[in-house]
Amino acid sequence: MKSYSKVVKLFLLISITFWIMCDSSDKPKVEAANQYNDVSHPTEINIPKNGLSTTYVEENLGDIVSFINNSPKLVLGKEEMLSNSNDSDIFGKIGGVVKISESYVVLDTKFNEIRTYTLNGAHIESYKLSGRGPGEFLRPKKLISYGNLVIVLDVYNKAIIYEFKNEKLIFRDEIITDFSPEDMCVMGEDLIIRGIKANKDEPEKLEGTILHSYSLKTGEYNNSFGPAYISTNWLTVNQLSDGPVVCIQDKELVLFAYEYLPYLYAINLEGDVQWVYDFSDKFYKNSITEMYEGGRPAIEFGASGDEYFEQITNINYFSAKELVLVQNSVLLRENSSQKVRTIIVDPFSKKSYADSFEFPVIHSIMESNIISSNSKPYPTIEVYED
Repeated sequence: MKSYSKVVKLFLLISITFWIMCDSSDKPKVEAANQYNDVSHPTEINIPKNGLSTTYVEENLGDIVSFINNSPKLVLGKEEMLSNSNDSDIFGKIGGVVKISESYVVLDTKFNEIRTYTLNGAHIESYKLSGRGPGEFLRPKKLISYGNLVIVLDVYNKAIIYEFKNEKLIFRDEIITDFSPEDMCVMGEDLIIRGIKANKDEPEKLEGTILHSYSLKTGEYNNSFGPAYISTNWLTVNQLSDGPVVCIQDKELVLFAYEYLPYLYAINLEGDVQWVYDFSDKFYKNSITEMYEGGRPAIEFGASGDEYFEQITNINYFSAKELVLVQNSVLLRENSSQKVRTIIVDPFSKKSYADSFEFPVIHSIMESNIISSNSKPYPTIEVYED
């Protein structure tokens, strides 16, 4: 699976070709029907026919979510070059931040550690957890919480569950997957992990699922649901099925997106798509081409027409206001600059807002606290209040 850094590199080079050969050990041995023809994506079959058209509302976004007008109430992180900085003040790459009781719990994916801080920003403890053993991770990608549980997703096929008690992080269990995890959320007593998984019963059909349910109590696998991107080539299925996911507990809905497509899907736990939100008119058009040279498949990403390339990187649910915040990474082709664009969607009244706004990457929304991180000029955590 590709990493976010690979995507950034893609943009810096404007257009980069992924030469990824299908591994015969775990990928279906199928020859693509369109092997020697270039194919533009998304194909017609992957464009929703019943997408809900966005009804845009002309309102001041600051009246909808006031935090965008506020300064952060807490900033964590200092520049590495500062002489008075210590390890607990410096972040490498922030992969997740949550608030549990009277503490913030932070995942640093560069340093492979979890840190805890008081609500005033004082460092409590750091847990260096790089490794292959129980409770350790090699390539952590995301951190979320549920009650007093802290869950870390490792791209190397597992989710690690800790308990947070008395300001201490205690390893509890691991959930091992047979696919590379991409994202996760909690629904009831189950952990929903996103990642592409082939249909092992009929692999020749090149069908896959992207959402996989596991019991948080026992770690047992429950079921898989949610359609993967449809293609006659497993490389394309694999690359274009990635994206974020969020669970809406009180609605018993899972929201997900394919990161390069301008649609937001709502699916229930039985695997039935309830609605698809179409905001394509608010999305920069991407150029995605499936190519074959010498019989070898490749995917080329680039900007088409517009000067921008865009991908959906993050979805958060603001439960207090029943709003969904969709965050997109937008990169300017001319100078390779990057910004995070946030779109506010009100899916239950079927409307969105005409303007978007720039805001740091949001890791979690807990009550009235919006917990985000900024990477420039150096990594910081910023906590806002709405």
